Amino acid sequence: MVAGSNPAGGLSIIAERCSILIWILFIDLDRTVWNHHDVSILHRPFKLVSKDCIVDHYGEKFCLYDKVREFLDFCKRNNFILSTLSWNKYSITKEIMDLLGITRYFDYLFNKFYPLKNETLIQAIEIIKKNYALNHYPKIIYIDDQRKYYDLIKDALEEIYFIHMWIDVNSYEELIEYIGNLVN
Repeated sequence: MVAGSNPAGGLSIIAERCSILIWILFIDLDRTVWNHHDVSILHRPFKLVSKDCIVDHYGEKFCLYDKVREFLDFCKRNNFILSTLSWNKYSITKEIMDLLGITRYFDYLFNKFYPLKNETLIQAIEIIKKNYALNHYPKIIYIDDQRKYYDLIKDALEEIYFIHMWIDVNSYEELIEYIGNLVN
């Protein structure tokens, strides 16, 4: 078994060399993790008004969806490599995630103000493959409220499971059950 560190600072097992199955879970943010359509348009300073809600400078409020934290806990307990995949300004999403206390769950933050999330996803997978010394594509789960990005990449990747948030599942409780069934 060979160990290496991931960008989040934790110890990770390089699975290719010890035959452990690696799952990477990518999740969108806007309308998937929180109930705002585009946090990049919000204005600083941000203020935490409850454990799950933030308001911007002009009083626009948005919140995490119910049970997001439980879902993130589930992902970490089940050893997923967890990453955001968001078409947003990195500095804004990072600040919001820090305020909400959810950054700590993620191994990677691929928040890029670039409309072709399919290209960002391919780049992200290559970075993760390199960091974990993987010779092949790991199993990938991609969760987004918009199907169009998946439609752009489904033929380019060998194994990717797309979960259309609010269509395939209606809550984070259902998402936990869905993913549990998928990986077991």
